[in-house]
Amino acid sequence: MRLILRIVALSGAVAGSALTQAWAQVEVPQSSEQIRLSFSPVISRTAPSVVTIYATYPTQPNRPSQFSGNMGPGGRDTRTVGSGVVVDASGVVVTNYHLVDDAVKIEVMLPDGHEVDADLLLLDRSTDLAVIRLAELTTEVQPLELGNSDEVHVGDLVLAIGNPFGLGQTVTSGIISAMPRTQVGAAERQMFLQTDAAVNPGNSGGALIDMEGRVVGINSAIYSRTGGSIGIAFAIPSNLVRTFVQSAMSGERVPRPWLAAAIDSVPRDMATELGFDRPRGVLVNAVTEGGPVATAGILPGDLILEVDGVGVSDPGAFDYYTMVKGIGETVSVGVLRGETMLAFDLDLIRAPETVPRDEVQIAGRSPFAGVTVANLSPAVAVEVAYHGESNQGVIVVGVITGSPAARAGLRVGDLIMTVDGAAIDVTKALIDATTPVKRSWQYVVEREGRILRLLGTGI
Repeated sequence: MRLILRIVALSGAVAGSALTQAWAQVEVPQSSEQIRLSFSPVISRTAPSVVTIYATYPTQPNRPSQFSGNMGPGGRDTRTVGSGVVVDASGVVVTNYHLVDDAVKIEVMLPDGHEVDADLLLLDRSTDLAVIRLAELTTEVQPLELGNSDEVHVGDLVLAIGNPFGLGQTVTSGIISAMPRTQVGAAERQMFLQTDAAVNPGNSGGALIDMEGRVVGINSAIYSRTGGSIGIAFAIPSNLVRTFVQSAMSGERVPRPWLAAAIDSVPRDMATELGFDRPRGVLVNAVTEGGPVATAGILPGDLILEVDGVGVSDPGAFDYYTMVKGIGETVSVGVLRGETMLAFDLDLIRAPETVPRDEVQIAGRSPFAGVTVANLSPAVAVEVAYHGESNQGVIVVGVITGSPAARAGLRVGDLIMTVDGAAIDVTKALIDATTPVKRSWQYVVEREGRILRLLGTGI
């Protein structure tokens, strides 16, 4: 790739005047005190609240390469290392989903060097967030304040605190490089803060701190062609983190509002026809009768451009603003219908569990061994971020790392449609279909709107 730099020179008196004014605003340090200015006061207050997290797996996991550091020497047990942030004095810690999902054991190393077991409170794959709680407190922990990420601006100074490569706690500095960032591939339909602070494998779940010592983001992913930092990192905004922490501490499930509608990005040709300089907003493709979107008066074909007066760029931004607002609240939605701009009040409610979930873990010798499934309902669909068109069936809600199901490639969110030609409409049907001992299995799953016909072998 060639990098072409275009240099444009100002000319005449205008150029000289502009440069003179700019230089006049630049000052060098005027005293030894100014030379010694440092981030250390902020770091000394915040670093003790960023902990190291160890996740143990029974075999080497086939995990996303975001940036959890692999500390395992091989063999039957693999231990990965990452970071977490204490957000409540009771021992509640927030970290990344990709660091701890399906771990058989989670340990947290506190600032005093003690390691404490932790229990999972909440996991959410689509946002890459996990909330855990220390099983017992051996020492007092100091929580960090979650700041208002909506007040962060491009150019603001930030510090990244974590445990890169398992070397020990490390602090790096940078700025907010861009916001909001969506469609970066780190999580489904999500918004991120982008920073140039150096983050590396092991920084997963660490804190992005502002100059007031508040958490403005949880480090989640990096863009890299080498596996290390090249100055492009992404953090989950603190306002979304706050919503998930509050939900986890109250014992509720994933706090994602139920829309009962299918939304998608605006195609580029449609944006051009509307006179937009770029695609923006979300297109409503389908609406379920009786659901919140239908009740609000929004119709298929409508284009949602704003939520509470804030422009929406794509489905990730729409999901973010509705999740941050919270269950039980109402948002004003700006909709373009034809050539007319309309406003609707959309109630954000929790998805109903219309059928018993009958959640089970499949055992035996089939390719499904190690998978946890549930009957599909609006509530379950929201929890696993299922965006398909089916309204009933059996959906994967968990896969044990290293299990036959994991090796077969089954994922959370897969809708199991048939096994050896038999329709799978409830979890008991899957149990019955996978009980016989056989040499091979043919099955069909729906994954992100695609129909996959698969062949698996017995174990």
